[in-house]
Amino acid sequence: MRKLLLTTDGSESSLRAAAYLAGLYKDTADAEVTVLHISPSIPPIYTEEIHDSAIRKKFETWKTKKEEEGQRYLAEVARVLKENGFPAERVQTRYSIQMVGVARDIIREADSGRYDAVLMGKKGMGWLEEHFLGTISNKLLEIAEGRPLWIVEGKDLNPKKVLIALDADEAALEVTRFAGRMLQGLKGVEILLFHFCGPYCEILDPPKSDEAREVFEYLVNRERGKVSAIFAQAQKILSDAGFGDSTVEVRFEADTSLTQKKASRQILAAAAQGNFGTVILGRKGITRAREFRLGSICLRTVAEAENCAVWVV
Repeated sequence: MRKLLLTTDGSESSLRAAAYLAGLYKDTADAEVTVLHISPSIPPIYTEEIHDSAIRKKFETWKTKKEEEGQRYLAEVARVLKENGFPAERVQTRYSIQMVGVARDIIREADSGRYDAVLMGKKGMGWLEEHFLGTISNKLLEIAEGRPLWIVEGKDLNPKKVLIALDADEAALEVTRFAGRMLQGLKGVEILLFHFCGPYCEILDPPKSDEAREVFEYLVNRERGKVSAIFAQAQKILSDAGFGDSTVEVRFEADTSLTQKKASRQILAAAAQGNFGTVILGRKGITRAREFRLGSICLRTVAEAENCAVWVV
């Protein structure tokens, strides 16, 4: 059974994430969803002055209001899941008040429930909206190692059209195995295995001499060989998961220089060109630039993504 944790704050983006999830799993019987809402932490005045009867009364009013609000958000997501074809009997809801921090509370719930992935809408994070693309997403990516995170942006997506961005190393195969397991048995899935090569890492204006071009061609061909081997192994993994040759394609692209911005934009450009509703990549990046900070390409890809869901594995 595939278990998904879908977070919501009642925003439109949360409802779009629910629609995306339903579109992906409505036709399979081995997926279940828990919808999670975390209310803001209790204001200090209610804990520091709890002995005051007037404060206690206000606290109870605040608590009731927040719980009713949270339950309404949860019900709205459950409704969207059902309206988009996901069986109501495989949907659970969970309401809680912030204990440590939203990101850590989400991860704690993900760990305790042994979920396969955590989903959230990219924009409109309610009272956290100002910080989402900075503090919260960054924090989740940093502390969610080993816990896949799916961030959804846009509506009317095609979740079963999937681009998997792969690096030229063994870690790419773990990304592929996860994708195969989460997509296995779904009807109508199309997959593109994608790699972008830029041998002159972070050089914005590489030399244009004949010798430099020869070096570029040598480096690209060397990486093409490595990636071809990874592609072959990834195709075997997907074949074992039930995806035939007709449903899996491969693409290798190259350019002279490579920056975090260029890498993320190449991934997203390929996704937009092919109308892919799902983009999957490893949290440590899909480039040869090992000096890039952990999660930097993931963060940029998530931040710049439009009309697709990004799975960070």
